[in-house]
Amino acid sequence: MATSSSEGTQTIEQQRAAFARDCIVSALEENAVGYTAVAQELPSRIQRSGIGQTVAFLMVKKARAKTPEKCPEGLVLRDLEQWLVQRRQVFRCSADGSLMDRLLAEPRRGWLRAEREGLEIAVWLKRFAEALMPKLDESESPSDE
Repeated sequence: MATSSSEGTQTIEQQRAAFARDCIVSALEENAVGYTAVAQELPSRIQRSGIGQTVAFLMVKKARAKTPEKCPEGLVLRDLEQWLVQRRQVFRCSADGSLMDRLLAEPRRGWLRAEREGLEIAVWLKRFAEALMPKLDESESPSDE
């Protein structure tokens, strides 16, 4: 991630913002049509259904997509997983595997920690997607298969 200061001197909000911006730039480079629509729904989906149901929904959409590697739900899932597992390391258990595997292995407290942090990064992803990707998503519809 290209930032002007090291992660050690940034606030968590600065780290979230920088990470979300980098995800959107990456999605733009991948020509990820539909990413904005998925990112816009992400915070309310987490609030409404919880982190587990949201992750499961994204997994199903990715699995059903004609091209899973370009599926916007899959890209959002990848970004959410990268933040929670690799960057913030919100999981205390030593489970390996997917984000869902880690969620299922966590005690209640870890699940809630992941949900709070997932919501925080979701808001940043939504804002940067709205700011940086609107023209790409307006011209074509998302892959919803």
